[in-house]
Amino acid sequence: MFSTFDDARIYVQENAFQMIDLKFSDLWGRWHHVCIPAHEFNEQLMRDGVGFDGSSVGLKSVKSGDMVLRPDVSTAFCDPFWQLPTLSFICSAFEADTKNPFARDPRNIAIRADEYLRETGVADESRWGPEYEFYVFDDVAFENEVNRASYRVDSIEADWQSGKGGHGHLIPRHGGYHAIPPKDQLYNLRSEMVMNLESMGVEVKYHHHEVGGPGQCEIETPMMGLLRSGDVTQMVKYVTKMTAHRHQQTVTFMPKPLYGEAGSDSPISRSIGYGTQPCKYHSNTDTLPLR
Repeated sequence: MFSTFDDARIYVQENAFQMIDLKFSDLWGRWHHVCIPAHEFNEQLMRDGVGFDGSSVGLKSVKSGDMVLRPDVSTAFCDPFWQLPTLSFICSAFEADTKNPFARDPRNIAIRADEYLRETGVADESRWGPEYEFYVFDDVAFENEVNRASYRVDSIEADWQSGKGGHGHLIPRHGGYHAIPPKDQLYNLRSEMVMNLESMGVEVKYHHHEVGGPGQCEIETPMMGLLRSGDVTQMVKYVTKMTAHRHQQTVTFMPKPLYGEAGSDSPISRSIGYGTQPCKYHSNTDTLPLR
């Protein structure tokens, strides 16, 4: 969103943002955050960063857990889920003493991978196009006690709702692929997710119902660079979960939340660009589960 800190600082002041939210990934790819008042968004923050305990998120041992976060000003987006005007930044982790990039931070790994690609002459860039599959549930319950263990999820679209009566427009098992309303009862929710993503600067190709009858959905984004694709993946997970939460629903990216029903994965189209020649697109895809 911004190319310099001064651009970001002026934007914060002119638009009367009250909070600055700093988001970062742990070792397992889960987002965490720390929030600061807007007046703390200054040159010292960009130089020294905000301290945090790296051992609590799997990045370091307890004996040497001190680390700092520095926001990447190019990742800024207005966060639509906060009551107070809030501008969010995605951060990378740095060593607290030397301020060197932390080697095992997920964003720093992606940056080094792109640098290695260019330095070795393999290609000028790589581009990635994930498809984000997830389930939306209307009710979630679980227990894991010393004397009992259970879980239960529910979906208004599921064929197991047939005995309750009602409109009867339900989706059979494995019958959800590109289902149309009224069977697809999540189309408005997905559209709201897409509008939130696009308001945050994430371009979306399309959304649709996926194969899983009890609430499986898909959102797909265009191909983009490795670092941007990683950032967008975190943003998609955040937005889908937060949008559903507004409607008292739950999004999960678990690979297999329902026995015998279609699982969720993230097929990834990849391409490599050589010199000034057009990108050479490859048909092979990887499948990576997202939490």
